[in-house]
Amino acid sequence: MILIPITIDNSVHENIVIAADKEYIIQSKQDIEALIHKYAEEYGVPYSTMHRIIACETANTFNPMIQSSVIYNFSSQKRGIVEGTREESYGLAQIHLPDHPEVALTEAQDPEFAIKFMAEHLSKDKYIWYCK
Repeated sequence: MILIPITIDNSVHENIVIAADKEYIIQSKQDIEALIHKYAEEYGVPYSTMHRIIACETANTFNPMIQSSVIYNFSSQKRGIVEGTREESYGLAQIHLPDHPEVALTEAQDPEFAIKFMAEHLSKDKYIWYCK
């Protein structure tokens, strides 16, 4: 799936994401919050924790296409990390692709995948996020 971000600057700060293999998908903050509720309940984790992490990790944008702005201060050939390059963490859950090679970039940027990924990890007491 190819996702093309379009941000509309308005008082609600809605994000619209268009998926090439579907007619269209609208991902507003309310849509994202509904997904957080869905997976928090399904995996038995606190909605407030998930919401707080996503808000922090996306700088309160709730932008599913966001990439981390952190610059690596180390290199790891094994993980494909090069000092001085931008961190490869993407999406609402800021999934760090070098640490999760099983996750594709398009998956990390898919709101439903990212939120489910977060809920699954939190349900197993795997807290892998910088934001608390």
